Amino acid sequence: FKKNKALYVRAYAGKFFGISNDPAVLQRYYLTTTYSGVNDYLYDGTYFDRSNRNIALAQQVSMQEGGFKVPTYNNVGMSDNYLLALNLKSDLPIKLPIRLFLDVASYSEANASSTKGKILYDGGVEVHFIKDILTINIPLIMSSDFQDYLKATYGKSQVFGHSISFSIKLNNINWLKSPSL
Repeated sequence: FKKNKALYVRAYAGKFFGISNDPAVLQRYYLTTTYSGVNDYLYDGTYFDRSNRNIALAQQVSMQEGGFKVPTYNNVGMSDNYLLALNLKSDLPIKLPIRLFLDVASYSEANASSTKGKILYDGGVEVHFIKDILTINIPLIMSSDFQDYLKATYGKSQVFGHSISFSIKLNNINWLKSPSL
């Protein structure tokens, strides 16, 4: 009941229908829990590094598909069947630009022999700036699949640093409104 404070709830349900039998072609279009420049096959988002060459810039994510905040670039959180996700975010009753977030998803693993669904989650702190144009996500908890991926890719000592992501929403800028002096 505080002014300008809210609980944000977002749900996503997706089903993948392949139009080819070639996994090399289809993989680009798989449903993903974490959406980044690599997944933006329509090029409708603004990403600083689409091909993951610069590690810091490659940690940019978008609130699309699963809406997770942990940046991943392999089969973790990718589905060639279905993806169900719930994203929760809550303002804190203080004047700091900080929110808590929790993401939970169920999906079928891409190219897995089992059709059993898996559960992934991440949760932590979001720091938001300038009308949500820039947000920095700091996961404090995450499922073991994400932890194992980050350890195998970057090493055990680099897990925390590589789990941090950011979002830039240029569509939140009113380009026609002149800045007040």
